[in-house]
This record gives sequence, C-alpha cells and structure tokens, in this order.
Amino acid sequence: MDTSSCTSVALTRVLCRQLFRIQPAIEARGPDLADMLSRCDAALVIGDNALFLDPNFAEAHFNLGLVRAAQQRWGEALRALRESIRLNPGQTRPTRSYGSTSALHSA
Repeated sequence: MDTSSCTSVALTRVLCRQLFRIQPAIEARGPDLADMLSRCDAALVIGDNALFLDPNFAEAHFNLGLVRAAQQRWGEALRALRESIRLNPGQTRPTRSYGSTSALHSA
C-alpha cells in the first residue's frame, strides 16, 4: 500500500475490518504499482500519486478537485475539475462541482 497518507491508510484499515470483515497485512511501499504487485496480492495507490500512474483517470481528477476545494485551494480545485470534465464530459458531478467551486472562489 502507498503509505504517503496516514489518514488513507487508517481509513483503509477501518473499511477492511468493518465493511469487508478482513484484516489484510498492509505492507508499506512507495507509489510504484509494478513493485507492489510483484510482491503483494493487491495494491492501492493514494491521491496525487494515482494521477501519475494514469493521468487520464477522470475520477481521480474529480476527487482531487473536491479535496483542493475543501482546502480552499481554489485555482488547483478548478483546474482538477476542468480536467475531469474534459476527460469525461458526460458526467454531471464534476460540472456541478465546478460551478459551485467557482461560485465559492468568486465570493
């Protein structure tokens, strides 16, 4: 597991235990998917690092936009949401989020 985010690691442990009723061994690794999969049965890459693996992953851009908006990093939020819309123009959530983020930024 990419352990660059302590919060994500803790959340993953809680979800595995309470939702899936499993307790996997979590092995700390850098965000190198090939290395992770060569040593483990599954892999998880968290946050911005996921975009490095697949820059065309619209959902990752959308999630990044939401996080940046929550941090009030408006320019970064709007850029990420625009990219999500560009990559997957049929989705309504990024378009709505872009509109509300833009309004918050202007306020």
